[in-house]
Order: sequence, then structure tokens, then C-alpha cells
Amino acid sequence: MFEVLGFYKFLKIRSLKKNKVSLQDFLINKKIRGTIIIASEGINGTISGKAKDIKSTINRLKKIFSFTEFDNSNNSKSSFQPFHKPKVKVKKEVVPMNLTLNSKERNLETHLDPKEWNDLIKKKILILLIQENLSNLMLGHSKSQLIQMLIILENFQNI
Repeated sequence: MFEVLGFYKFLKIRSLKKNKVSLQDFLINKKIRGTIIIASEGINGTISGKAKDIKSTINRLKKIFSFTEFDNSNNSKSSFQPFHKPKVKVKKEVVPMNLTLNSKERNLETHLDPKEWNDLIKKKILILLIQENLSNLMLGHSKSQLIQMLIILENFQNI
């Protein structure tokens, strides 16, 4: 039986390439498979392996990146190994949105910290923009129109 772990943690990460190599070697050594994405804003991944090796990997991630708990994680079991190989990828963003806001466009009053975000997604009304759908939405809209749409979506947190 294999344990499957999905997780994310938002935190500042430095030395991305160094951490990638270290983590990749660790996953290979522990026979952990799946993908971990590391970016300057945090980590995100779904991995699988034997329960003791998953636990060891969790401890290693917490030690390398100096945190005590994931912002979110979920566990499941599989009778087969669902992933082919271990992958550690360095990306610009953990959750790619391809949007940049300068400080004048950013509304800090509506910023959500990770706990507030977790509380928001537990509400009955939830709007998820999957990246593929977001790219379709972006076609034919200016940057300022997209920012206005995102502000409108942020206002749903008051529902």
C-alpha cells in the first residue's frame, strides 16, 4: 500500500537550485515519487511512497524550509504507485497566474494570509479559476480590466 500526500506551504524560499538538488537526491534515496514545485513564494506537491518514507519526507521538508506545519495537506492511499518518478521543479510561482501587480495596483486591505484563504475556501460559495479557463478569460481583455475582474472576485470573500 502506498501513501499519497498532497500539500502546499507559502513561505519565502532562497537558494532554489541548491534546495532542488538536495530534495531530488532525498526523494530518490527514499523511493518517493511524484512532483514537488519550489518557488520563491513556497512549495507545492503531490508525492507517494511507503508511509515511513512519506513521514521522513515531511520531516525533511520542514527541516529544509524551516516550518512546522503545511498550510494545507491531504493524505490518501493507493494500492499501486501512482507516479513514475520523483521530480522537483523550480518555478517562478507555486500557483502560476502570470499576473504582476505593481504596488499602486495592489490592494493590501483585501490581502488574505494563508489561514484566511483556507477559511475562505471552506465557505459554501467558492469560485475557482483553473489556469486553462483563466487564460481563456484573459483573451481580449486589457490588464486593467483583468485587475478589475480579480478585485470583483476578491469581493466574494464577504459572502
